Amino acid sequence: MNLKLISNLNFGEKLNSQEAVTESGKNFLKNYKAYVFGNDVSYSLVNGFIREANKFTFDTGIMSILESVLTYVNENRISWKLSSACESINSNNAQYNYIAKMGVGQVEKLLEMKENEVVQYIKAGALKNLQYIPEFRSICKEVYRTNVVEETYAPNYSLTNPVTYLHIDEGNTYFSILGKTFKFANDVVEEAVCDDMKFNRINSLLPNFKKVEENLEYTYNHGIYGKAMHFTISENLITFETGNFKQTFESVAGFKEYADVFARTLIGNEKTIFLNTVNSIGEVYEAMENICEIDTAKVLETSTGDVLSIIEAKDNVNVTVYKSAQCGTSSTNFEYMNEALANIKKVTNLNLSSIYENRINEDAKRVDPNSYESIKEQLEVSKKAKIASRREKIAMLAEEYKNDPVKIAMLNGIAKELSLLED
Repeated sequence: MNLKLISNLNFGEKLNSQEAVTESGKNFLKNYKAYVFGNDVSYSLVNGFIREANKFTFDTGIMSILESVLTYVNENRISWKLSSACESINSNNAQYNYIAKMGVGQVEKLLEMKENEVVQYIKAGALKNLQYIPEFRSICKEVYRTNVVEETYAPNYSLTNPVTYLHIDEGNTYFSILGKTFKFANDVVEEAVCDDMKFNRINSLLPNFKKVEENLEYTYNHGIYGKAMHFTISENLITFETGNFKQTFESVAGFKEYADVFARTLIGNEKTIFLNTVNSIGEVYEAMENICEIDTAKVLETSTGDVLSIIEAKDNVNVTVYKSAQCGTSSTNFEYMNEALANIKKVTNLNLSSIYENRINEDAKRVDPNSYESIKEQLEVSKKAKIASRREKIAMLAEEYKNDPVKIAMLNGIAKELSLLED
């Protein structure tokens, strides 16, 4: 998000530059002035002001402020729209919004430029690979003045390891992915039900946290306090930060004691929400020993909005579709990875074979170990024969071009590449 753009607007000064002439207009301005006094100015705030101010056409004071704001916004029209879109995407914490957030970083680099440069770069195709994000696609359409072609599918996707609280009972390992419970039992993965209260409670809280390296982070942005509060949970510490203030706690009791004192600075419903948040953070901290990423599971999110999980066990693979406009939802166990990948391709049109190549080979060995080794040996022989044939060809060409240093250099380069291939 381009903070320089909104800073140069001087929105607070503009609000104070004129007085409203009607009572309703005065109340309208009073609310915005009060909010700006204790909070940072955001694009959504200014956009909201523009929408509401248009209702006060009879108030010359408000119209004068609105004209000043619109003059600046229109001078930076595309940059303003891009910044507003970035802010909106970043503030959306829905679990399916991960792909859109990945595109924000590329747009923010573009917003470091001047308005005319932003427009030129967009026309040159700077946002071509972000057309799957509706907010940016609509802005590009405005710049191009023509329709931007939407692909029926996009290759953009992410694969992440899910974070879960584990529960082990009678040799079964229970875990949760996006609200669904599964278990590993006897080298097989399957959907399951776990009645353990702590398991269900902690896994209901984890989607609110972001995994950063070995820590869990939570950002509290609600209400009227104004400044964001950041909480970091590590194995041995809870860290609380707001503004320039930072405090660490080794125990939940110490953390809650401090939070109770801090909550006295809050009012109304804000205090209740804050203390509930503190209690949840304390619960997650006490459960950290059993919280981990699952290496054998992946959450797949595509740019077209499909959300799936792929879970590997020794003897089977589970594919669960959580969201798909075309295929609905489902949870299916497959004996082999190739079958699972065929199902994934049907839902998402993505071919993930290269990512799961090792698992596919393991399945092949399991199906027919003798045939697998035989085919592998034949391929090795074929590879060596091709390399030998190319070496002979290089030797012949070297003799032919022995007086041409340029071509000899090219042949030497090819020979080196063959050596690497042979290794």
